[in-house]
Amino acid sequence: CRKVEFSDEFYEGGTFMPVFIDDATVLISSMYPGSGDAPARRLHLQDDSYDVLDTLQQDAALVASADGSLIAYAAPNSSGGPFGFYDVATGEFTHGRASVDCRTIGVARDASQFSVPTYHGMYVFDRTLTRIKILGRYAKTFPVGVVYSPVSDLMYLSWRDEQRSHPSLAAYDTRTFEQVSVLDGDGGFPSSR
Repeated sequence: CRKVEFSDEFYEGGTFMPVFIDDATVLISSMYPGSGDAPARRLHLQDDSYDVLDTLQQDAALVASADGSLIAYAAPNSSGGPFGFYDVATGEFTHGRASVDCRTIGVARDASQFSVPTYHGMYVFDRTLTRIKILGRYAKTFPVGVVYSPVSDLMYLSWRDEQRSHPSLAAYDTRTFEQVSVLDGDGGFPSSR
């Protein structure tokens, strides 16, 4: 274990989240004191050198696809809902907008699909960042978390559901979006309001 330090970019507040690109390279999102864009860095662990690849909205959550082909991001703290992905092969970012506040993101094992839980329902996008589905509905019943299976076409959703019409945690088919199994059936996480 060793400490790696960076020179702060203009008005940067430090690093936020690291995700391994491969065994020797890490993608890192950053913080911003206030509201704004912060650098996304690629760190090379062999010599601790780094590149600033792009800027992302502050505090961007990062998650890698199981096949290792991309790293998806979703940035909170913006009503525009910035999200997108870093393509490992090209070294380029593709940016999109959910047009609603998003806190986290899930990515399918083969990087063919992205899901962004929002207060308006979970928005599902294809690889071109075109919205293909909404699961749940505004304010009362919607997924608050999503994780895709690394080995099958399933995603696991945790629900906020005031009517208790969905289980707390269930598996869904990523092609049909139908529920295929229940892992915790107590009827959804209660409202925090």
